[in-house]
Amino acid sequence: MASKHKKYKQPRKLSVEELIEAADHAANVDPKHALTLYALAIQKTSSPPSVVDLLEKRAELYVALHDHDAATRDYRTALSILSSSSSTTTSEEEEEDVLERKAALYMYMGQVSTSNEALTAYQHGIDCLQSALVLVRCRGDKEHNIKEQLAAAHTSVAELYLTDLCWEETAEQECGYQLDRALQYAPDSMDAVQTLANLKCSQSKFQDALPLVWRVYTSMETACQSLASLVGLRERTTTAAATELLELNQVQSLPS
Repeated sequence: MASKHKKYKQPRKLSVEELIEAADHAANVDPKHALTLYALAIQKTSSPPSVVDLLEKRAELYVALHDHDAATRDYRTALSILSSSSSTTTSEEEEEDVLERKAALYMYMGQVSTSNEALTAYQHGIDCLQSALVLVRCRGDKEHNIKEQLAAAHTSVAELYLTDLCWEETAEQECGYQLDRALQYAPDSMDAVQTLANLKCSQSKFQDALPLVWRVYTSMETACQSLASLVGLRERTTTAAATELLELNQVQSLPS
């Protein structure tokens, strides 16, 4: 006699690729569920580079959820894996890739950290980029890209001395030094120029800040034209326009 009980099939287990696809989709609609899916994918992944990718994705999601401690843990784990794998690199290209990846993770850590913890993370990132720069100089390629990353890293440290570490005794000197380094690596870095203008404003050196603000303004002409219509700039001399932009910057919470 045939059994009247229905036989239910066991649910099919998702592959790592399917888990990642589902997690990527859920990240925008159900972030907490996406965290669970990423965790399952990490458990089932044996490839170190893939684990690092997943940890970075999960850390970004933690940041979006304002859980900076959890994000930092994932960044640290990813860095540990990269440090272990760096001993097995077989070429300078692979070593340079690992160094750049580590630098990026340190920079992310710095962004979700504060004060001296952020400073330490940024400095580790700078160390990695400087090592990578030595390798790319030997190969003669990618030098420009690494220098731009170094400029951004030094600018981030400078911004730290204008905010979290502004009460340090040598904050002004350190901020100036970091911006000098940034502009040595990338003379056209407008982030560095803008931060230098902020430093001058914090020192009440508004006349020194004026040409820096104008330089940023002219380098972003299209965007500044839109800004001009919002803040009421019209046909004026360059000095008058720069002065008004400087006053606008001061209103927008520049250090005082």
